[in-house]
Amino acid sequence: MARTTVSRLRFQNINSVIAILNKQAPLKASKIAEISGLSVVSVNKILNDLSAVNMISINSDTERTGGRFAKSFSLDYDAHQILVIQIAEQHKSMTATTTITNLKGDAVTKPIDKTVVTLSDLTNLILKVLSDSKVKLRGIVIGIPGAISNDIITNADMTSLIGINLKESVEK
Repeated sequence: MARTTVSRLRFQNINSVIAILNKQAPLKASKIAEISGLSVVSVNKILNDLSAVNMISINSDTERTGGRFAKSFSLDYDAHQILVIQIAEQHKSMTATTTITNLKGDAVTKPIDKTVVTLSDLTNLILKVLSDSKVKLRGIVIGIPGAISNDIITNADMTSLIGINLKESVEK
């Protein structure tokens, strides 16, 4: 029980630092600590963790703070890319629009539209985008009109997907 509470608190602290950097970066660790109410030690640990997964950029300032040069931190939105697929009916057929975005949601590639009828069409499209991509994608987001219950698509405009666990199918 205590482990869960500590884990939850750590997760909240990390999200707090990310939210602050998203609004006000670049900032020094001391300023992040002041805004968040966390200790500088806690903030530095979180910043080290975020740096280890390439989520932040670290800039050395020319201003000295008594000893070493101060560092400022900002989120690196372009460090990770996400494949976004939106499936919708267009001209009486199902069309998947694919775009690669950065972590801020800005498009990195031009949208590509492809008619999809089956799960196989969708997975082949994903494989093609992955093979053509020059960046390592961190995730895939698929938006499809319909309903999901217990990870199974129960209602969808793309009827060939009804009864399928899309997440599991795409991961395979």
